[in-house]
Amino acid sequence: VETESAALESRLQAQSVMKRTQETCGMVENKVSFVKNANVQLDADLVQIESQIEDLKRISRSQMDEIKGLREANKKKETNLHDEQRELERMEGKVRETMASAAAEKEKERQIAERLKAGKAEGTNMQGAGGGANLQALGGRADDPQYLG
Repeated sequence: VETESAALESRLQAQSVMKRTQETCGMVENKVSFVKNANVQLDADLVQIESQIEDLKRISRSQMDEIKGLREANKKKETNLHDEQRELERMEGKVRETMASAAAEKEKERQIAERLKAGKAEGTNMQGAGGGANLQALGGRADDPQYLG
């Protein structure tokens, strides 16, 4: 009877240990399953992050290329502007020269006109070729009707 009771108690203890072991195994399996699911999610997130990183690298390269292109275009524009500025300065110099030349010519014409007026006053007393010679001495031309009154 004692042996039977010890065997029964031993069996009950074994069943209790077995039940706790199964419960523990179930909890461990649940936790392992949770960790596996979390790892799967982390892997998916990692793949997405890596994809985003590659996209950013492409965008970055693209932007760098665009920036490089813009810098080159700006450099060309700057060169063209400097060339245009030099051309404008050259043209401005020519205009100034032309204006100075025109002013000098106008002054010369004014002086000739003054000499003509002075010559006409003197020339009214002189007749014929002598008056023309006097006109030539004043800077005019004796055969030009503009200078002959």
